[in-house]
Amino acid sequence: MKKKQNQTIPDDPFTTAEKKRKRMRRFLTAAVVLLVVSAACWWALPKNSSLENSDLFNAEEVEAKAEEVVHLINDEDYEALQKMTVEKVRSNMTKEKMDEAKEQIGSDWGEFQSIEKINTAEMRQRNVKAAVVQLVAAYENQDITFTLAFNTDMELAAFGLQ
Repeated sequence: MKKKQNQTIPDDPFTTAEKKRKRMRRFLTAAVVLLVVSAACWWALPKNSSLENSDLFNAEEVEAKAEEVVHLINDEDYEALQKMTVEKVRSNMTKEKMDEAKEQIGSDWGEFQSIEKINTAEMRQRNVKAAVVQLVAAYENQDITFTLAFNTDMELAAFGLQ
């Protein structure tokens, strides 16, 4: 009985070249997609720079505006606070909402003592620029960190407490 021998067919040179072209095309397509996704991610990430070097914001003006926000909150002058706030944030600047936010941090802050520390930066994200301020306010019973962001019109655009 004769055994069938495995016969190998030599590679067709045209098929091999075609496979190489397809492989190279897939590689280039993946590289281009990866490059586009990387560029989009870089564009979407926030970029911070010193406020002192900003051509849009004055560091002293931003710090003064941040201190004003803290004093308005301490005085519970939410009407004045709403006037300096962008429309999207305005609805959160009420006594009820602020009391809720304050309660989440602590029930009794005590009397306001002073502003201990202020850090500022210019943040750029998706072609939107803002002055970001993080300040620590000392109260009788605890320190509170305020995080504020002002748009280029110096309106309060974001607000947070810690």
